[in-house]
Amino acid sequence: PADNASLIQSLLSLPELPPSIETLITDKAEGNPFFIEELIGVLIDRGVFSRHNGGWQVRPEVDLALVDVPVTLDGLIMSRVDSMGPNARHILQCASVIGREFSPRLLRALLPDDLLELEAHLTAMEERGFIAYRPGPPQPSYEFRHGLMRDSVYNSLLFRRRKQLHGDVAHAVERMYPERAAEEPELLAYHLSLSDAPGLAQPHLVSAGHRARQ
Repeated sequence: PADNASLIQSLLSLPELPPSIETLITDKAEGNPFFIEELIGVLIDRGVFSRHNGGWQVRPEVDLALVDVPVTLDGLIMSRVDSMGPNARHILQCASVIGREFSPRLLRALLPDDLLELEAHLTAMEERGFIAYRPGPPQPSYEFRHGLMRDSVYNSLLFRRRKQLHGDVAHAVERMYPERAAEEPELLAYHLSLSDAPGLAQPHLVSAGHRARQ
């Protein structure tokens, strides 16, 4: 309990947290620090906390009895994703198919032309703690802040849509990064084997096997 209270204090910078809110957080999190972080994020999204002097304060008019809080980590993560809107959800889903780490350039190739302001969306996701920026080398990229976050977003995709996106990733890599496609056949093999045309993965699997043997 003392560690829970210390983590909550460090995340919120509150001089004093109402016992009812601290109990809500600690009872649901059951000692899982990542759950505590995501639960606080949901409470911020639901308007329980507001910004104050560089930290947070509890909004006095909030009735906790009316605040609906998901009971699973998956539910917490997807609740936060949904709060950002359908475009952000779509972007994160496409990114999750690429992998834990993804480049903005490759991600753009998976998105419809009318989905503008990708950089603004990525900046907002970084500010909300979904992803982190990696300056490179070899190129700038982003990474899901936690593997469980990537998994939750990935699993929210319909199976048919997931297979389609894996194929799109493989074809985009071949088109945009031909040298990488030649040097990393296991990357294409992975995405094609999970696509709606898994037979296309066979030559890349053979090449990957030769590389591993060497």
